[in-house]
Amino acid sequence: MTIEHIKPEGLFNMDGFTQVVTSTASKTVYIAGQGAFDKDFNLVGAGDYHAQTTQALTNLKIALAAAGATPA
Repeated sequence: MTIEHIKPEGLFNMDGFTQVVTSTASKTVYIAGQGAFDKDFNLVGAGDYHAQTTQALTNLKIALAAAGATPA
C-alpha cells in the first residue's frame, strides 16, 4: 500500500498538516475539514456565512481535484 500526502495549489500549506491523503490499497481519499480560508490562510467572508460556505466548498473541490476526484 502506498500513502500519498497531497498539498494542492490553491489551499493553505502548513507544516505538520496535510490537506489531502490518498492510499492505493483501494483508492481512498481523506480530506481535512475545509473552512473559509484562502491559500494564504486568510479568512474569506468574515461575518458572511454565505461567502464562508462558498469558500469552504471551493476548497473541497480543489482538494478533490488534486486527488483525481470530483464532488460527484
